Amino acid sequence: MPGTRPSFLLFAISLTLIAAVVFALPLFAADTEKVLKHFTGTNGYSPNGGLIFDAAGNLYGTTNWGGLNQCGYAGGCGIVFDLTPQADGTWKETVLHKFNFREGGNPAAGLIFDNAGNLYGTTTGCGSDGCSEGAVFELERQADGTWNFKVLYHPVSSWGPVIFDQAGNLYGTDEAGGDAGLGAVFELAPQSNGKWTAKTLYSFDYGKNDANGQYPVGGLVFDAAGNLYGVTVEGGTVGGICGGFGCGTVYELAPQPDGTWKESVLHRFNGKDGNTPNGGLIIDTAGNLYGTTVYGGNPQACGDGTLACGVVFELVPQGGASGKKRYCTIQRQRRKRS
Repeated sequence: MPGTRPSFLLFAISLTLIAAVVFALPLFAADTEKVLKHFTGTNGYSPNGGLIFDAAGNLYGTTNWGGLNQCGYAGGCGIVFDLTPQADGTWKETVLHKFNFREGGNPAAGLIFDNAGNLYGTTTGCGSDGCSEGAVFELERQADGTWNFKVLYHPVSSWGPVIFDQAGNLYGTDEAGGDAGLGAVFELAPQSNGKWTAKTLYSFDYGKNDANGQYPVGGLVFDAAGNLYGVTVEGGTVGGICGGFGCGTVYELAPQPDGTWKESVLHRFNGKDGNTPNGGLIIDTAGNLYGTTVYGGNPQACGDGTLACGVVFELVPQGGASGKKRYCTIQRQRRKRS
């Protein structure tokens, strides 16, 4: 009959479109959030750093406060915790360590493992009378399932995690350390007697050259050649929305034949391309660096008209004369939802 075939085709096409929409729905559906742990105070609160997995699928992290109330206020000195998945879908928390004022509490960064399954981290320090400054610490896993706490290095006020090199040395940042008290990058080398030897690789100094940055925060990252990269929250380009303190920098530390490390500023933020980088960097196989800034970017996108909402940025090596690396920044503005 005339019209039968077109009707059948229309019906078949309709079924195909409906099936396509139905099967595509999960791709566009919103992710389902599940709260694994509610912190209550004594078992920690204000987790400020990231999490890491072990080989068994357990999660490890820190809280900035909670635990023992020995840090000059009722908030507590912070904890290290473990979350273990249970058969019923819940997660069981185990407090591995509660910091006290002698250890320089209040960890604000995540943890790392060594090859033996021991944990390493940093603390910021209590910042009150009668309280220690921060430290680099180790939690050594014991055969009975407990963890032995040990301070490797202090005083240090670190808001970022430490990292290992291939030789087993630890590297980190000290926001208030260095010769001028404006921050430093340090190395810890393990000794045969179980102790660690500290070495300052670079001290930031506002008085000598504020354009080189001050107050390093966040973690560090190595490239394939053994150079270190990090950020400072201040220094660099001054004036404008950043005022006299500067908008922050991205820097590189390159090891020299005489054992020293040379700093190079890869980028000075100017506000429009970011302001106050506060986290660590990551690097891809091509040597591109990625990070975030707390403020900066397009002020109209956030509606505040001044500091703006922050950006995600990429630094791309451009080469240069005599093999010297130059970097250009590619800004990825976080847009305000309509």
